[in-house]
Amino acid sequence: MRGAYQPTRNAIETVWRIEAARLIGGLARFVRSVDRAEDLAQEALLSAMERWPETGSRTIPALG
Repeated sequence: MRGAYQPTRNAIETVWRIEAARLIGGLARFVRSVDRAEDLAQEALLSAMERWPETGSRTIPALG
């Protein structure tokens, strides 16, 4: 079953590499803490990795 989730995992990891700096920067301006922004971004990544294999991902602009 793990192999069936690999394309979703790869997509999430690709988006993370492309968007992490921008996401953390935006969150840091909002919450005024880089540490908290990193925590929030990582929590969102974990949530996506848990849910997307079952629910499917939405269109991801960063993937083109």
